[in-house]
Parts: sequence; structure tokens; C-alpha cells
Amino acid sequence: LITKVQQMASSRREAITTIRHLRSVAQALWHWMLSTFALIRGRLRK
Repeated sequence: LITKVQQMASSRREAITTIRHLRSVAQALWHWMLSTFALIRGRLRK
């Protein structure tokens, strides 16, 4: 029973770290998309 609780706790910690990692990756992708969009718009204006 104790090992099962430890496994659950470790998996929960892993899930939290994974969610944080995915969130940071999503933010980076979003910023990259915005900058690329701004670049393309700036080139289209010329």
C-alpha cells in the first residue's frame, strides 16, 4: 500500500512537471508565431 501511494505521488509530480514543461513550450511557440506573423506582415507592407 505504501509503495502504491509513493507511486501515485511520484506520477503526480511527474504530471505537474510535464504540464509546466508543456506550458512553457506552448508559450515559446506562441511568442515565435507572433513574431513570425509580425515579420510576414511587415514584409507584406513593403
